[in-house]
Amino acid sequence: MRDKGGKLKIRLEPGPQEIAVIFKDNGPGMDEETLKNIFKPFFTTKEEGTGLGLPVSKSIVENHGGHMEVNSKMGEGATFKVILPAVTG
Repeated sequence: MRDKGGKLKIRLEPGPQEIAVIFKDNGPGMDEETLKNIFKPFFTTKEEGTGLGLPVSKSIVENHGGHMEVNSKMGEGATFKVILPAVTG
C-alpha cells in the first residue's frame, strides 16, 4: 500500500557547465542499508516493486553524460539530484 498525502518539491539549478534537477520529498527517508542498495538491479523495498526503476534511471542519466546523487535520513525524506551537462548552442 502506498502512502498518501506526501509532498514532492522539484527545483532546477542551472549552471554554466551543468544543470541539476533536484527532487525532494517528505517521506519516511531511507536507512544506510537501503541507501547502499537502491541503485542495484532488483533491489526493492516495495511489495510489488521490480527494483528496476532507479537502476534504469541512473543508467539513462549516465548515458547522457550525467550522474545522480541521493541523500536521505530516516524521518527526513529523501533528496535526489540529477546532474546533466549543459548544452551550449
